[in-house]
Amino acid sequence: MWRMWQLLDSAFPTGGFAHSAGVEAVYRSGLFLGPRGSEALEAHLLGSATSSLSLLAPFLTVAHRAVECSAGDMIERLAHAHETLDTHLVGNPVARRASLAAGSALVRACGAAFDASSQCSAVVAALHARGDVHHAVALGACSASLGVALPAAMRALLFLQLRDGCAAACRLGVLGPMAAAHLQARLAPVCEALIAEWTLAQTSSTDADYDEALLSSAGGAYPLGDALQSGHDALFTRLFQS
Repeated sequence: MWRMWQLLDSAFPTGGFAHSAGVEAVYRSGLFLGPRGSEALEAHLLGSATSSLSLLAPFLTVAHRAVECSAGDMIERLAHAHETLDTHLVGNPVARRASLAAGSALVRACGAAFDASSQCSAVVAALHARGDVHHAVALGACSASLGVALPAAMRALLFLQLRDGCAAACRLGVLGPMAAAHLQARLAPVCEALIAEWTLAQTSSTDADYDEALLSSAGGAYPLGDALQSGHDALFTRLFQS
């Protein structure tokens, strides 16, 4: 749990607060303006969490399971998960860039912080060997190598999405700090229910065919958010990288 807390700590150098989880681009579109702006923000964060789970949970799961394999098989599975996720994100260069930046930062930070763990060192070396790596893949592999169970890693995935979105909304002036904290607390059990529903729909297996079925099931569930986020680079002024 100490390692899990450190991974989620805002002081852990992963660059998470440089990214708004799509909130800045959606805010600039005017969706959060007006008397019902806070409701629109809540709907956006819920849509983003749902989409992150349906798209990224399969890759996090496959990467987490890969750590249990032999060294050669692990490298092959991690590479396959990364390349498959890259094809999903190629149509949204903003999300792709953010995923690569956050994933690569996570690998570097884990390598520096947890060098005493031989398994973590082996995973970090394998991920470093391929260069940049997507965040869901890095989070799954690093979590497994640090002894963090898959359900906790899944919660971490959505927690980071929710935390960064609420923090971005606060910094953009959409909500005050107390309101943003209240919103994050209110959406936490909703995210827990989403994870439980997704997990229940999965079967249990150890073979590679199961991994391939998981990757084939991945897909986004919030096209409006993806479309607005992809226009982030066109904003005249930007507070966040993505």
